[in-house]
Amino acid sequence: MEVTEPIETMSDITQIPVAETITCFTDGACQAATGVACAGWMFIDSSGKELGGGYGAERDVLSPITTEALAIKSALHHALHLDYTNLQIKSDAHDLILAITRQEQIKEIDGLLKDINNLASMFTSISFSFIPRSENKLVKRKKMEDICEGGYGPIEDIKDHGVDVIAKFAVSEFNKQNNSKLKFHTVVSGELQVVSGVNFRLVLNVSDEEDGGCKTYEAEVYEQLYGDSMVLMYFKPVN
Repeated sequence: MEVTEPIETMSDITQIPVAETITCFTDGACQAATGVACAGWMFIDSSGKELGGGYGAERDVLSPITTEALAIKSALHHALHLDYTNLQIKSDAHDLILAITRQEQIKEIDGLLKDINNLASMFTSISFSFIPRSENKLVKRKKMEDICEGGYGPIEDIKDHGVDVIAKFAVSEFNKQNNSKLKFHTVVSGELQVVSGVNFRLVLNVSDEEDGGCKTYEAEVYEQLYGDSMVLMYFKPVN
């Protein structure tokens, strides 16, 4: 399953004390009509500050419990990638959490359960807890059912630091490709689409250091696995 560091509600990587325990909320949903499964996860520190997270999508997954398992597996991968060694997973997938904590087997996700257990063994400390859906902070931010629709959806928090990271990358990449001297100022609006990664379509205000003028551009950036790689698809002036 390909995953991405999120932009709509997620922040860029945040440094934390090594011994701190990070809480991770996970969620998953699938569309029976399209066979598209969407998973999400969000990291929060002990003070309640959001540290980041991600969204991912995979096709031909029709089982809700499979989607929830993919969400936890992806979250564990990402946590290890960020060097979070003390983790507590919170999910509203009751049967899945029971299977993980009791080392029980569920035939349709047997391989995923083994992957989750193997990944869990790499942490200094880790726990898995069931929570009511009403207490899932990720669900309060963004429902996976909405992301699974497949089209573009609005970025609700365009002031999020993660959005600025994408916007600054777009301006920097445009400058490199065109020998320009644009300077990023603000994100006016934006929308995202979950595919095998995430497509971000942003409207930006920039200034041109050569003539001092303020200009508006639209940019599309594709972000790949874990946010490790971004590609500028286009960058064009808004008339």
